[in-house]
Amino acid sequence: MPLTAEEVELLADRVASMVARHVLSALGMSAAISGTATMPAFIRRLTVEEFAACVELCPEVVRRKIRSRYIPKESVGGPPYKIDACALAKFGVSRELAIARLSAWRTQNLSPAAPQSAG
Repeated sequence: MPLTAEEVELLADRVASMVARHVLSALGMSAAISGTATMPAFIRRLTVEEFAACVELCPEVVRRKIRSRYIPKESVGGPPYKIDACALAKFGVSRELAIARLSAWRTQNLSPAAPQSAG
Protein backbone atom coordinates (compact mmCIF):
# COMPACT_ATOMS: atom_id res chain seq x y z
CA MET A 1 0.00 0.00 0.00
CA PRO A 2 1.57 3.34 -1.03
CA LEU A 3 2.29 6.01 1.59
CA THR A 4 0.33 9.25 1.70
CA ALA A 5 2.16 12.56 1.27
CA GLU A 6 1.80 13.24 5.00
CA GLU A 7 3.31 9.87 5.89
CA VAL A 8 6.23 10.51 3.53
CA GLU A 9 6.85 13.91 5.17
CA LEU A 10 6.83 12.39 8.67
CA LEU A 11 9.19 9.64 7.54
CA ALA A 12 11.54 12.20 5.98
CA ASP A 13 11.69 14.16 9.25
CA ARG A 14 12.46 11.01 11.25
CA VAL A 15 15.13 9.85 8.82
CA ALA A 16 16.83 13.29 8.85
CA SER A 17 17.13 13.12 12.63
CA MET A 18 18.50 9.57 12.52
CA VAL A 19 21.03 10.46 9.82
CA ALA A 20 22.20 13.49 11.82
CA ARG A 21 22.68 11.33 14.92
CA HIS A 22 24.61 8.73 12.90
CA VAL A 23 26.87 11.32 11.24
CA LEU A 24 27.67 13.00 14.55
CA SER A 25 28.42 9.62 16.08
CA ALA A 26 30.69 8.69 13.16
CA LEU A 27 32.55 11.98 13.59
CA GLY A 28 33.16 11.17 17.24
CA MET A 29 30.73 13.78 18.43
CA SER A 30 28.31 11.36 20.08
CA ALA A 31 29.08 12.88 23.49
CA ALA A 32 27.77 16.19 22.19
CA ILE A 33 24.36 14.68 21.45
CA SER A 34 23.91 12.86 24.75
CA GLY A 35 22.61 14.36 27.96
CA THR A 36 21.26 17.88 27.77
CA ALA A 37 22.56 18.79 24.34
CA THR A 38 19.93 19.08 21.64
CA MET A 39 20.04 17.55 18.18
CA PRO A 40 20.52 19.91 15.26
CA ALA A 41 17.20 20.98 13.83
CA PHE A 42 16.61 20.00 10.20
CA ILE A 43 13.66 21.42 8.31
CA ARG A 44 13.29 21.33 4.57
CA ARG A 45 11.13 23.69 2.53
CA LEU A 46 7.65 24.04 4.02
CA THR A 47 4.23 24.25 2.45
CA VAL A 48 2.16 27.35 3.20
CA GLU A 49 0.08 25.36 5.70
CA GLU A 50 3.18 23.98 7.46
CA PHE A 51 4.82 27.42 7.56
CA ALA A 52 1.60 28.94 8.92
CA ALA A 53 1.53 26.34 11.71
CA CYS A 54 5.15 27.13 12.59
CA VAL A 55 4.61 30.89 12.81
CA GLU A 56 1.07 30.54 14.20
CA LEU A 57 -0.66 32.44 11.43
CA CYS A 58 -3.49 31.55 9.10
CA PRO A 59 -2.32 30.17 5.71
CA GLU A 60 -4.00 33.04 3.84
CA VAL A 61 -1.96 35.57 5.86
CA VAL A 62 1.21 33.69 4.90
CA ARG A 63 0.16 33.82 1.22
CA ARG A 64 -0.38 37.60 1.52
CA LYS A 65 3.06 37.99 3.09
CA ILE A 66 4.55 36.07 0.16
CA ARG A 67 2.75 38.25 -2.39
CA SER A 68 3.78 41.45 -0.57
CA ARG A 69 7.42 40.17 -0.44
CA TYR A 70 7.51 40.33 3.37
CA ILE A 71 8.73 36.77 2.98
CA PRO A 72 11.64 37.28 0.55
CA LYS A 73 11.24 36.02 -3.00
CA GLU A 74 14.51 34.08 -2.64
CA SER A 75 12.94 32.02 0.16
CA VAL A 76 9.89 30.97 -1.85
CA GLY A 77 9.65 28.40 -4.61
CA GLY A 78 6.66 27.20 -6.51
CA PRO A 79 3.91 27.08 -7.49
CA PRO A 80 2.67 25.63 -5.26
CA TYR A 81 4.53 27.75 -2.73
CA LYS A 82 7.34 26.06 -0.78
CA ILE A 83 9.02 28.30 1.78
CA ASP A 84 12.61 27.88 2.91
CA ALA A 85 13.01 27.39 6.66
CA CYS A 86 15.34 30.40 6.86
CA ALA A 87 12.25 32.64 6.51
CA LEU A 88 11.13 31.48 9.98
CA ALA A 89 13.67 33.87 11.52
CA LYS A 90 11.76 36.85 10.11
CA PHE A 91 8.87 35.80 12.37
CA GLY A 92 11.08 35.21 15.42
CA VAL A 93 10.66 31.43 15.29
CA SER A 94 13.67 29.19 15.92
CA ARG A 95 14.03 25.93 14.04
CA GLU A 96 13.58 23.99 17.28
CA LEU A 97 10.30 25.81 18.04
CA ALA A 98 9.19 25.33 14.44
CA ILE A 99 9.85 21.58 14.67
CA ALA A 100 7.81 21.35 17.88
CA ARG A 101 4.90 23.34 16.40
CA LEU A 102 5.05 21.39 13.15
CA SER A 103 5.03 18.09 15.01
CA ALA A 104 1.99 19.15 17.04
CA TRP A 105 0.23 20.43 13.91
CA ARG A 106 0.90 17.19 12.02
CA THR A 107 -0.29 15.09 14.95
CA GLN A 108 -3.50 17.09 15.09
CA ASN A 109 -4.05 16.95 11.32
CA LEU A 110 -3.16 13.28 10.87
CA SER A 111 -5.18 11.94 13.79
CA PRO A 112 -8.66 10.62 13.02
CA ALA A 113 -11.40 13.18 13.49
CA ALA A 114 -12.88 13.16 16.95
CA PRO A 115 -16.42 11.84 17.04
CA GLN A 116 -18.94 14.64 17.07
CA SER A 117 -21.67 14.55 19.64
CA ALA A 118 -25.24 14.47 18.44
CA GLY A 119 -26.83 17.69 19.32
